[in-house]
Formats: sequence, C-alpha cells, structure tokens
Amino acid sequence: MGQELTIGVAVPDLSEYTALDPCWGIGDPAAQVAAAVERHRRAGALPVHGRDLRLVCASYRSNQEAEKVAAARRFVEEGAFAVLGGRDFTEGALWLAASGVPVIDVNAVPAAVLDDAAPWLFTLRAAQDVLYRSFVGCAARIGDDELVESLGI
Repeated sequence: MGQELTIGVAVPDLSEYTALDPCWGIGDPAAQVAAAVERHRRAGALPVHGRDLRLVCASYRSNQEAEKVAAARRFVEEGAFAVLGGRDFTEGALWLAASGVPVIDVNAVPAAVLDDAAPWLFTLRAAQDVLYRSFVGCAARIGDDELVESLGI
C-alpha cells in the first residue's frame, strides 16, 4: 500500500483566554499529538499495514463559528479520513458530520444533535440532558432515599 491515512486535528486557539488567566493554557496540542505519532514511529508501531499517519492541524478561536467551519473545510480539502475535535469545535464537527467525515469530539452535545449527526459524530462526554434524564430515571426506579444514600449525599 504505502499510502498515508490523513487525520485532522482541530486545535483551539485559547490565547484570548490565557491572556486573562494562564490556567486556560493547554500547551501546544498540535506539537503534542505530532510528538505522540512520532514516538509510535520510532517504536515501530507506525506505519500499520504499510499506512503511515499524516496529521493536518487547523486552529480556530472557540467563539468564532466561521473559523471552526473554515477548519472543517480544510480537513475535507486535505482528504482527512477522520477528525479529532478540540474544545468548543461543535459547529465544525457538525459541518464535518454533514459532509460524511467521522469526528471524535471532546464536547458533549444534546442527544438530539448527536442523533442528527449520526453515524458521523462521536463525543467523549455524555450530554447534560442525557445525564439529567438518567439521574431522574434512576431516582424513579430505586426511590429518592435509596438514590441519595447510594450517592453518599
């Protein structure tokens, strides 16, 4: 084969936030993921079946929808097989899902949004509406007192 598998990496630009407080800093995600891939190459774990990874990183400001969509378009133009979404990348992730590009996103989205974007969008966090319904459903099944006791509240 010898072909590369292109993976997009959405990198949030949090400089506006870190200007207010350095605790918002996340380092350099593009360099971090590149270092992880390079470590796998040195260890002989890449390429896999003759395919190496090519990372395409695109940065966006988390409060700028147009920049998220521009990042998403770049991933499609670069032929990304899949994309790793970054903080607050939901608009870009939804654009990619509508384009048939799988996205693993770090943000939770409401269950209805996730259903609409299926099968292309995967999230690492459960949506708040799902958590609340689960909590209420559990209370209804086992009773409020038992739920409170089981949670140690």
